[in-house]
Amino acid sequence: MKGSTNRLWIIAIILMGMTVAMNILGGAGTYCAEFSNNIGYRMAFKALKDFRWLYQIVMVTTIITGIVGVKAMVDLIQGKPKVYRFTIIVLIIGTLLGGTQFFASMILNGKATPANVKFFTNLVTLVYFIIL
Repeated sequence: MKGSTNRLWIIAIILMGMTVAMNILGGAGTYCAEFSNNIGYRMAFKALKDFRWLYQIVMVTTIITGIVGVKAMVDLIQGKPKVYRFTIIVLIIGTLLGGTQFFASMILNGKATPANVKFFTNLVTLVYFIIL
C-alpha cells in the first residue's frame, strides 16, 4: 500500500513540475506579442490588438503563478504540512488564467495554440490532485 501511495505522489510531483514549466514558459513566451509596440508584425496577432491589456494581465499573473508553483512543488517534495491545499489553490488560479487565455484566443483569433496546452496541463493536474 505504501509503495503505491509513493508512486501516486511521484506522479503528482511530475505533473506539478510540468504544469509549473508550462505556466512559466507560456507566460514568458507571450512577452513579445503582448508588450511589443509592433503588434502587427504577425497576422495572427492583429485580431488581438484591442485586447492586449487582457493578455498582458494574464501573462504577468501566469508567470507569477508559475513561480509560486515552484514553491508548491518544492513543498510537495519536502512533504510540508498544508501543501496539498496550497497546491490546489495554485492549480485553480493557473487553470482559470489558462482558461481565460484559451477561450479569449479561440474567440478572438480562432485558434489557441499554445494556450490550450497550458490550460489543459493545469486542468489535468488539478483534476489529478482533486482525485488524489
